[in-house]
Amino acid sequence: MELVNHNVNLRTEPSYEKLLYLVEQAGRICYDSRSKLDIDSGERFVKKLIKMGHESVLEHASLSFMIETDRATANQLVRHRLLSFSQQSQRYVKYNNLEFIIPEGIEKYSDEYEILINGLKEIELKYKQLIDAGLKAEQARAILPQCTKTKIAVSGNIREIRHVLKLRCDRASQPDIRKVCKYMLKMLYNKYPAFFEDLYVEYIQDDKSTKEMELGDKN
Repeated sequence: MELVNHNVNLRTEPSYEKLLYLVEQAGRICYDSRSKLDIDSGERFVKKLIKMGHESVLEHASLSFMIETDRATANQLVRHRLLSFSQQSQRYVKYNNLEFIIPEGIEKYSDEYEILINGLKEIELKYKQLIDAGLKAEQARAILPQCTKTKIAVSGNIREIRHVLKLRCDRASQPDIRKVCKYMLKMLYNKYPAFFEDLYVEYIQDDKSTKEMELGDKN
């Protein structure tokens, strides 16, 4: 058994300039202002679109992520049906070493933590016993908990990604998915600032109620 952490990476990293150009070129068709497109106009144009609420133009630019998280968090992500998903299958994947992610809010070495760890060790033992007894992975998976680590590829256009971040970075969201999405937002702001600056300011820079959630070794 191994305790691991949430992890998020971009599967591909399109250049900032390319995304700005794709969106600006499409957006200027709406206003018949293509003659104003130049090397320095992209950021201004994208920020103006977002301020106006004309975010449909952002659908012309897409991003793709590889996310390692727990099954409970992945179950929330896949509810955003305008994104595209490919997830590690517990039906076909047989685990030799189970990996778990401890839910946010459970303090290390607390009584609750020790109860959870002991339970996970027991689950790993029973899972291996079921596999050794001849059950298929699709049958033995019935014993696995929501905190089992999974991998999921997530792709979507920037408008939908912004929509997901608005919902999941909110204080009302479950701490685990909020942590993942705030990390995504910070990463995206650093790489593609014009597209995510307003969300970064709202959910990270100006969020004084809680400390910024970082992905790191808390286990």
